Amino acid sequence: MSEYSKNLSFDESLLESDFHKKNLEIGSLNLTEINYRTNLKTELEYKEVEGEYKFLSVVRENPHLNVQDDINFYLYWFLNSEDNTFQETFSDNIENEVSVISSEIERVLSSLPKKSNLVQPLINKSQRYINRYSDFAPKGVYKNLASSSESSLQSSVNSKIRPLEVLLKKLQNASK
Repeated sequence: MSEYSKNLSFDESLLESDFHKKNLEIGSLNLTEINYRTNLKTELEYKEVEGEYKFLSVVRENPHLNVQDDINFYLYWFLNSEDNTFQETFSDNIENEVSVISSEIERVLSSLPKKSNLVQPLINKSQRYINRYSDFAPKGVYKNLASSSESSLQSSVNSKIRPLEVLLKKLQNASK
């Protein structure tokens, strides 16, 4: 079990199955990466739920992180790696979340200084999101990943995050 994230728990008898080993590898790689990038210690459990194995949060997560949902999505992506809709969905999800966070920043910027109590939590949330997804591509999801595909996905994600980085700088400067 030492080769898996210390923040991932599971029944060790699952290691007898190549299917579960691969799922645990993907989950562990991505959990370790996400925890590193967000400076958090999200804990997940891999277990059967309604006849299907999934990663579940051990404690209630920050709803803006969705670690368990993302890692479960990466598993489906791996199992269906020939289906390009997963990459498109991943990219669209990032674009949508950037739009939501950007709207929050715009609302706070337009109402400063009276909403100054919202600035620091929003800065933290934005920075954590940027840290999580800058130069990111899910680990282990491509069965035959060409490095150019991973680089292309990272470039696409970075281009979607740039507007948020610009707004974050505005918010940081306005709050000084």
